[in-house]
Amino acid sequence: MVRLAGAVATQPGRLRINCETSSACLACEMPECSLEIGRGERWLKKLRDKGMLRQAALGRNVRDLAAMFRVDVRTVQRVLKGART
Repeated sequence: MVRLAGAVATQPGRLRINCETSSACLACEMPECSLEIGRGERWLKKLRDKGMLRQAALGRNVRDLAAMFRVDVRTVQRVLKGART
């Protein structure tokens, strides 16, 4: 799974990168991605969690979700429990 820091879902299946440092990741001169520091990581997890909830609403079980998002079963359980409260 490829992780894109600062990726913004503009349309289903399409991502756009928002970066203040460079116009493209491969052209960037920074040694570490500024979007991965702090906010970017949390944003990607929230995006992942929303995807899990969407798939769960379609009837996917916890094991399928864990395999689909490449996380532990317990992580999926936490996300689903957090949405119920």
